[in-house]
Amino acid sequence: MSTPKFTAEQRAAIEARKGSSLLAANAGSGKTAVMVERIAAAIREDDVPVNAILALTFTEKAAGELAERLRRRLTDLGEAEHARAVDGAWIGTIHGFCARLLRSQPLAAGLDPRFEVMEETAAERLANAAYDTALESWGRTHGAEAIDLAASYGPNLRDLIRGTYSTLRARGQARPRVQIPPQTAAPDASALAAAGEAATRDLAPAKDGVRIAAARTALEECARITAQDGVPWPGELNVAELKGGAKALQSDACEAYREVWAAYRSACAEYHSHTALTLIDALLHRYGRTFEQAKQERAAVDFEDLELRARDLLENAETRERWAERFSLIMIDEFQDTNAVQLEILEHLERDNLFAVGDEFQSIYRFRHADVGIFRRRAEGVVRRLNVNFRSREELLDVLNTTFRPEFGERFSPLRAGRQEPPADDGPTLRLFAVDPPSGDPPVELLITDTPGWDEHEAKLGLAGGGDQPWRRGEARAIAHRLRQETEAGRRAGDIVVLVRATSSLRLLEEALEEQGLPTYVVGGRGYWSQEQVRDGLAWLRVLANPHDEEALLTVLSSPFCGADTDELVALTEDGRRRGSLWAALRARGETRDGDRISALARLIVKERDHAERAPLEVLLERAIVATGYDLATLSRPGGDRRLANLRKLMRLAGEYERAEGRDLRGFLADAQARDLAEAREGEAALESEGLDAIRLMTIHRAKGLEFPVVCVADLGRQSGGRRAALLVGEDRTAGLRLAPLGGGDTIPTAAWERLAAEDANAEAEEERRLFYVAFTRARELLILSGGTDTSKWPAPRNGGPPIDWIVRALTPSLQLPAVLERTWDGRIARLKIQVNTPETLLDEALVSRPRTQHQEPTALPSVPAKVTPEFVRGRPAPQRLSYSQLSDYAKCGYRFYLKRVLNLPNIQPPPPVEGEPETVSGIDPLLRGSIVHEALEELDFDAPCAPADDAVRALTDAELTDEEVAEIQAFVEAFARSPLCGRLTRAARVTREAGFHFTLDQDGSGPLVRGFVDVYAEEPDGAHLVVDYKTDHVPEGTTPEAYVERNYETQRLVYALAALRAGAPRVEVAYCLLERPDEPLTVTYDAHDAPDIAARIRELAHGILTHAYPVTDTPHRELCGTCPGRTKLCSYTSEETLRLPPALWPGGPGRRTSPAGTSPVAAPPRR
Repeated sequence: MSTPKFTAEQRAAIEARKGSSLLAANAGSGKTAVMVERIAAAIREDDVPVNAILALTFTEKAAGELAERLRRRLTDLGEAEHARAVDGAWIGTIHGFCARLLRSQPLAAGLDPRFEVMEETAAERLANAAYDTALESWGRTHGAEAIDLAASYGPNLRDLIRGTYSTLRARGQARPRVQIPPQTAAPDASALAAAGEAATRDLAPAKDGVRIAAARTALEECARITAQDGVPWPGELNVAELKGGAKALQSDACEAYREVWAAYRSACAEYHSHTALTLIDALLHRYGRTFEQAKQERAAVDFEDLELRARDLLENAETRERWAERFSLIMIDEFQDTNAVQLEILEHLERDNLFAVGDEFQSIYRFRHADVGIFRRRAEGVVRRLNVNFRSREELLDVLNTTFRPEFGERFSPLRAGRQEPPADDGPTLRLFAVDPPSGDPPVELLITDTPGWDEHEAKLGLAGGGDQPWRRGEARAIAHRLRQETEAGRRAGDIVVLVRATSSLRLLEEALEEQGLPTYVVGGRGYWSQEQVRDGLAWLRVLANPHDEEALLTVLSSPFCGADTDELVALTEDGRRRGSLWAALRARGETRDGDRISALARLIVKERDHAERAPLEVLLERAIVATGYDLATLSRPGGDRRLANLRKLMRLAGEYERAEGRDLRGFLADAQARDLAEAREGEAALESEGLDAIRLMTIHRAKGLEFPVVCVADLGRQSGGRRAALLVGEDRTAGLRLAPLGGGDTIPTAAWERLAAEDANAEAEEERRLFYVAFTRARELLILSGGTDTSKWPAPRNGGPPIDWIVRALTPSLQLPAVLERTWDGRIARLKIQVNTPETLLDEALVSRPRTQHQEPTALPSVPAKVTPEFVRGRPAPQRLSYSQLSDYAKCGYRFYLKRVLNLPNIQPPPPVEGEPETVSGIDPLLRGSIVHEALEELDFDAPCAPADDAVRALTDAELTDEEVAEIQAFVEAFARSPLCGRLTRAARVTREAGFHFTLDQDGSGPLVRGFVDVYAEEPDGAHLVVDYKTDHVPEGTTPEAYVERNYETQRLVYALAALRAGAPRVEVAYCLLERPDEPLTVTYDAHDAPDIAARIRELAHGILTHAYPVTDTPHRELCGTCPGRTKLCSYTSEETLRLPPALWPGGPGRRTSPAGTSPVAAPPRR
């Protein structure tokens, strides 16, 4: 048994297992080894059971590695039993833990016990559909103002709403809303008018000229605008802006005008932002509700739901205590990348036993809502540090320390070398730190591409992927040549990685490396399943499966399968519009028997489709490759053998899939799509690339947690900042908006937006420095930094500017560029090699295609293809689902239920009124009124209840409401606000509105699944549970409220009671509040002993549904049967029977119109 050697600081972190603490672990400091040893020590020395340890990591791969290393360590220590127990340990991601928690108590969390966690792409599709639905409804509700706002922001409104929704959810808001500032007073234009007049007088003596004339026109526009009534839209003031460019325009009067103009425009923006923010908040709320409803219907949750629902579940004191007691030790890795909701979950579980591990300076996931402030606040407590880096050369670390210490400040703990280096004489002695001047080449190289002067050399630079900046192609050529030198000196290509900030930089660098004869492998954004040849092969199979898949068809046409150029594709597409589809046009082209490529391809597709379902997938691909010359076209390109090997590998994977799953073209395509999505979602280097002898190219984020002998960080001259969102929300929920003018033009920021944008830019700049710290610390032996800048100007660093501007100054503050720059750190020399790349210095050998180096393999692919592991998943029948509305509809008429609910037949036109039927009363439909009242009560603040304003009521529906109808709805809300039930909710320990529930009818988890919502679910201070349901029904004369509720809502009451009891409530009170009688709530209390009887009663009511028996009603009448799909031809009753007047109080009848709450009821006409 080998005993790991730990440093003193590592040993201290392992042995200090009492109390919560933070381990600040520098890059390469062996933190995973510390975590493994700490867990092993807790198991062996503290007698902590394996399943009493919760260890959370950032990715599934990291969790798997941690579990495997722990298993090996326990095995080495002779703890075989504990090693086997690791398989069931709580080691995983935060999302995995949340899912496991929710699956253990789905009903308490308001989830279907068989809920599914949606893939990101599935959630994306559902969210987009929900936005479209919400946008349409919002536009109808808010009318012209909403339509104008949507037109102003255009497609960006979708990103604005969805981005804000995601941000606020990550901050802990389950139902995100924006805090709207109060409406500001209309700004006074008199100061601007006076300043305009003063500037006009000041310019009167000035000679005419283009700029003076433009200034006078602007001042005339100022006079016109300030003379108008109302507050102008900020964009209207652009014509009154006073530009410079002439000496006369630099006077005090002109400068004063500019200041007043800017202040007035900002005030106008603030004034108009109130209306815009109100509309945006309404759309945000509607989108959130629609999205949640869509997920509820699918019994699905997304990753944000996992965290939010787990947090909410743990807010229950009993649940929190039970789960906290389960874990004796809690550890979380990458703590710097947590968000507010994840922190709440950890704090719910923490009992002074949380060991958080991370590095503030490696926090790079702000775009995923990670909050580095969480790490910084925790660092104010007990902190232990790991400063020794075992990864990199000491001199390389010294260069990094001199670079980042000034950038990060005092919080940064310098990296100390822990790697043992061979001495200069290559003798057998090992030493920890160098004492002599460094020998060999400098460990850090700076390649600066001077940006001017490349345009005239564009033709010889080549590289079609280079875009419109020739200097970037020059930089790519210089990098490729430098890395070629490394491989010629004996370095394995697999020891080298090229890192960039954005995936869009990868193609250019890949092409440059391939032209130097270097094998490459792009990881991440273009991993295996996104390689061009793999996409082509899959597109071919998709076309064979469905030739109307136009995306796949266009991919095939433009690929080497056909090689159609842009003009041919445009012409074919136009023909497709005339013929109805692109496939129709292509098929017609094939029928002409012409000899061109497109016609030949069309005939090949028609021929191959005849065999598509019977022939092996490998054969289908092989025949296409040979028939079209795809192989020859691909082999003629740089790196052609590797490219073709990608397609050959796809053929092997297809063959293995068929041997595991059977011949299934569409099944393989679905499997390929799932693999592609899984690879993209993982967010780390693909396992496929490990062990390859090829230069890997990836983003910096993908490289986190990895290390390489040689790291080249490229394209540092690329602008780093993107456009900031038009809506920014601060931590205090304060909203800042850029107003978009109708008809296009520049957006106008409010003062709040400018403040929040400045804060955001500063946070972005801080993270950029952390991002490149992560990139630089991936290197073990050699770090190459490359970027372009104008060395004659040396642009000053700025937020959003090219990183090279601050990186060069951090490396060489004097901006002097000697061949080798020597700096010192801790008394040691730290060398930096510098080379400036210009059109004149770029060598000719860097510009020509070169053969692959001798020792390289002919392809970058592994010799053994990845195996397709068949996963045989037995489909289980979906559980039969029941809801209160189903039971209610079935009770009215089983046959009508069958026609509408089972066969999904639409309603027919209602019959005309007959003599003796009361006249329809104009006004709001009672069902619609009930829905509006419920929505209003959903927003009611129980601590300070009051009715909503008129505008707020009208915003709840698409229907036009009269003032009387608005007042009626407000009266209902006010009635509940003063009811005793509202007072109980105010005093409740926990309140959930629109609480969803799911439970199985049988206690053992079998049987049908009952689901639904309750208006309010509360836990009272004494531990009792309360269900509240609002009703706007009118109780007819001659009937008591108790009898009315029992006749119409007894089934619902039973369902609500059993839902609460199955969720763990020892006792539940179900209360109905008839809002016309708010002071007389109708309540019934049930306890756990009643659950079996309630379940038996519900099963009895659902017996017909469960056994598929659909009897016709005993009491047909026009209100029940009028719109029934079977009334005219399918029903066994005659028209006279189905169209007779309803009985006075037929069971299950709908609620009638009623007078406003608290007033005398009027006669109740039937529902319209």
